[in-house]
Amino acid sequence: MNKMSWLVYSQTKDIVFCYCCKLFCNSDILLTNAGFNDWQNLHQYLKEHETSINHLCSLTNWMELSNRLCSSTTINAVQQRQLNSEILCWQAVLECLLAIINFLAEQCLAFCGSSDILYENNHGNFLKLIELLAKFDNVMIHTHYLGKNTQNEIIELISNGMHNEILSTLKHAKYYSIIVDCTQDLSKTEQMSIVLRFLKTDENAEVKICEHFLEFISVNETTGKALTDVILQRLEHCGIPLENICGQGYNNAFFIPCHVHSLNLVVSDAVKSSKDAVSYFTTVQAIYNFFSASTHRWAVLKKYLVQKLTLKSLSQTRWESRIDKMMQFQFSCCTVIWHNILNQINLTSKVMQNITTDISEEKTILNKTSEYLKKYHSDEGFEETVKEAHDDPVLDTNERFKVECSYCILDVAITSTEERFCQLHGHCETFEFLYDIGNVKNQFFKEDLIKHCQDLHLALSTDTAADIDAVVLYDELTALSVLICPKTSPLKVLEFIARNDFFTPNTAIALHILLTLPVSVASGEHSFSKLKLLKNYLRATMFQNHLSGLALISIEGTIAKNLDFTDLLKDYASIKTTKINFI
Repeated sequence: MNKMSWLVYSQTKDIVFCYCCKLFCNSDILLTNAGFNDWQNLHQYLKEHETSINHLCSLTNWMELSNRLCSSTTINAVQQRQLNSEILCWQAVLECLLAIINFLAEQCLAFCGSSDILYENNHGNFLKLIELLAKFDNVMIHTHYLGKNTQNEIIELISNGMHNEILSTLKHAKYYSIIVDCTQDLSKTEQMSIVLRFLKTDENAEVKICEHFLEFISVNETTGKALTDVILQRLEHCGIPLENICGQGYNNAFFIPCHVHSLNLVVSDAVKSSKDAVSYFTTVQAIYNFFSASTHRWAVLKKYLVQKLTLKSLSQTRWESRIDKMMQFQFSCCTVIWHNILNQINLTSKVMQNITTDISEEKTILNKTSEYLKKYHSDEGFEETVKEAHDDPVLDTNERFKVECSYCILDVAITSTEERFCQLHGHCETFEFLYDIGNVKNQFFKEDLIKHCQDLHLALSTDTAADIDAVVLYDELTALSVLICPKTSPLKVLEFIARNDFFTPNTAIALHILLTLPVSVASGEHSFSKLKLLKNYLRATMFQNHLSGLALISIEGTIAKNLDFTDLLKDYASIKTTKINFI
């Protein structure tokens, strides 16, 4: 230590102090408290102070502290090392707990049993897995933070991380659609499922259509206004700008009814159109009731059915009153008619439930379904039905059945298809000029293309702002049409723009909105299958935030696996460690 390194000077007060005495000396001396500024006598006073007992003791204490700080042997440093060791231990424990909770949540398994103590019976899946891991790592046993509170805290930690990841990706995408559906759970609570649809562009400029479950919200009223208020409140709480929504009909958005549901309603309309059709399905229900009432009869049925066919329930009825119906001409023909119609509807429905299907593709496949029904609605179609229904030639094809049942069903199905999907055709007319940008100059005259751009500009405008500029959009499309091959899908055009870093913002925005428009609410309905597994009769009293967190982990398991919880676990481990008393 340099000579008189303990002497310090205050520029603001123009006074000198003894640094070590100010830290360690309690005596009232000038260089400790008030300082010294008698510059003429400073030299003599410093010599006296330097040899004083108080100064020597303070200097010794200062040097000892300095050496301890350098060697990290202070009491505080030792305690800090112990604290850091405990944090690392806790972090290892929490990583195991997080993996266990992730596994149980993803598989929709219950956590707790009737006991909260390790190595007791009926203590649930969570503690049972702790015991299993403890056979290979004893660190899992010594901790006493294995109760319900810790489980709930870690579930919240995981779900919050996933929630933030989804919202961060959505905000980067800007434009989104909201998919909402409701159902009643086991505890008679109305649960609203919220799913967000948006586009995600990765580092390789690959564009992906995403539909992510956000949460379940319990609702007391199911009126349009009540549900809208809840949705608006959640959007505001999550910090999602309402002006960027482009699906479900709020503000500057397109309302897209679930077209898969509409397709099912087409079938419902067709069934109600004819008494023969109603009678047919009543008989089918009777067949189900007859075979399902006996395990022996069900085994016989399975033995003779081919291609893994089975019976399913429709509604309650009596078998005895309909047994003779199966032998009639109408029943055989109805079986063929409904098999062909429902088979076509089923294939169409599955394509429409794919999240990558856009409204143009949906329009195309619906048109094909409509054409199939119209083709089936002919004398040739009916003759094929009769031929398929009966091995032997039927001399009387029963004109009444053809008119009152077969044609009646198809008439209603065709009309219902056209009526229920007229809104879809309207949306397609607004956006369809964007489906073949590579061929846009050959497909439209200049005036027509400008008109389409202007119509889209109006559709994406509010009183105060517009998402695109019609004139600039026209210029961008004509420039892009030279660079893009014909029949390139909107998704691939977006990837082309991103990959080549083209500055065509209006086209990019229009395509983003087009691809963000939802086709069905299948993702919302899929979340209800998880709801039934999570909130069963053993867990009917589960808290709402706990239910929503578990559902998020289960439905969006891929996000949970890809998240890095290192920093979150460090913070959580530090909080837990500070509860430990050090001696």
